[in-house]
Amino acid sequence: LSSVLASSPVPTVEIAAGVHMPVLNLGTCCGSKPEVGMVPWIKAQAGSVAGIDTAWDYFDQKAVGKGIVASGAARSSVFLLTKVPPVLDVMTKVKDDLKQLGLAQADIILLHNPTTKGENAKQYAALEQALAMNLTRAIGISDFSTSQVSDLLETAKVVPAVHQAKMSVGSTDDANIAFCQAHNITYEAWNVLKGCDRTNAAVVAVAAAHS
Repeated sequence: LSSVLASSPVPTVEIAAGVHMPVLNLGTCCGSKPEVGMVPWIKAQAGSVAGIDTAWDYFDQKAVGKGIVASGAARSSVFLLTKVPPVLDVMTKVKDDLKQLGLAQADIILLHNPTTKGENAKQYAALEQALAMNLTRAIGISDFSTSQVSDLLETAKVVPAVHQAKMSVGSTDDANIAFCQAHNITYEAWNVLKGCDRTNAAVVAVAAAHS
């Protein structure tokens, strides 16, 4: 992994003014072990920025925070994406998330799943407040439908920097992607490899081409 990343560093995309997110991030969800994988992932990208994806309800923030420290990497060399659940007091979850991570600021915080139009607006407004308080460098959303993204834009004062949604080869929401692109929202996929159809002809061809 180190040799691969050293010869071809993971590129970044500017998701908000001055905020550059790696196009490939290490997810810590669903049975993964941050205490095992994080340090090698970060060290393999020495000299560039390593992306980490976690969430308050992954219940692994302490391990993620310890991994960042154990890697010895500068904070600026790690891009930390986290997510908070759509609850009544989003700000409490934001502060608790950062406390568990041992960080003063996240690079981006997403609203982790939508609820109703009115609640989405209130909860996203709390993220806007977190942004204004410098608790995060950018804010965004996760798993909103096209109509839900559209509804949110009616009240949002800050356009979401990122919309993270389930996507893999053979499973895309093209209308949602197009809508986000039209509104300058970076569309980020989760479940890219786990959900990939390994029998897909294009996937098989790419795999064969690279042995």
